[in-house]
Formats: sequence, structure tokens, C-alpha cells
Amino acid sequence: MKLSRIRKGVRNVTEGGWVDRIPIDALEGVAFRVRGARNPDAIKLRADLIAALDEEQRKALPADTVEAIATEVMARAVLLDWNLTDEADAPIPFTPEAALDLLTDPEIGETMREGVAYAAAVVAAQGRDALETDAKN
Repeated sequence: MKLSRIRKGVRNVTEGGWVDRIPIDALEGVAFRVRGARNPDAIKLRADLIAALDEEQRKALPADTVEAIATEVMARAVLLDWNLTDEADAPIPFTPEAALDLLTDPEIGETMREGVAYAAAVVAAQGRDALETDAKN
């Protein structure tokens, strides 16, 4: 296997890519630019957020804390951009803060998180598939 193909597979996970065919009805037409959920920035942020907890919390992480950490990592280290618009069709600029707001929105947050998680898995699989294809050749 050529080293260039390994590098390309790693770049897919670390630099990300656009995913637009998200199989969730409410997200029809939405595209997310994401990195794989296990990219180096996400791993570091997740570790930092857990390290910031007190010792008792780290021993037995409550489910709501786990969910909050996962959502913050998604907003700040996995999701990179989107094609979202407001009701007047004006683009909604991407920022990690805006992402966190949408990912935690009581009405649409769960759907948004599912869509971003799907997109991140697609990007990670594209990197893995490229490496597996080359390994067979």
C-alpha cells in the first residue's frame, strides 16, 4: 500500500468532508462538513472535558454529563460547517457556538445530533474504505 493512500485516509478523518444525503426526513437537503468523531482534536477535547470534572464525577459519569460532553465535542471538534438557512433563506453562519445552540435545542437538537453523527460516520468510513481498498490491491 502506498503511503499517499494512508495519508489520504487519515486526512478524510482529520480534515473532514461534506455529507449531504443524510437519511433523516427532517434533514432532507441539509449538508454537514464534518470530521470523523475520533479525530485528534475531538479526542483531546473529550479528554480535557473529562479531566476538568471533579474526581467523584469522573469515577461514575452520569448519563447527562456524558451526553453534554459528547455534544460539546460534536459542536467544537467534529462539525465544521453546514448549509443551513433561516426562514428568509439567509445562510446561518457556522460557528462552534451556533452549532452547540442547535445541537442542544430542545426541539431539534436530537435530530441535529443524529445527522451530524451519521455524517461523521460516513466521513470516517470513507477514510477506512479507501485504506481497505488499497490493502486489497
